[in-house]
Amino acid sequence: MYPDDNLKDDAIVTTALCLLISAIIYLSIAKGGYAPADECANRIIETLSPVNVNKLTEGRAGLPTRYVDVRLWCEENLDTWQDKLLLQYRK
Repeated sequence: MYPDDNLKDDAIVTTALCLLISAIIYLSIAKGGYAPADECANRIIETLSPVNVNKLTEGRAGLPTRYVDVRLWCEENLDTWQDKLLLQYRK
């Protein structure tokens, strides 16, 4: 082992580890999660009873509540779903 080779090998390993750690940190900090329509559908289904979900979606979701139908309703009401959910929750 020569010191020059050892230093070169250590620099390569250190650089690779730094890049890997940087990528992991970036991915954990970067905006992730559900799409807005999925977040809406999940929140509605978790917050309201199936009957109230049916009322909120004007009967589109049916009983039992289907996720796909709630998500379609959320896509059409993406800007106002939080207000409508709040109003339905207060009833």
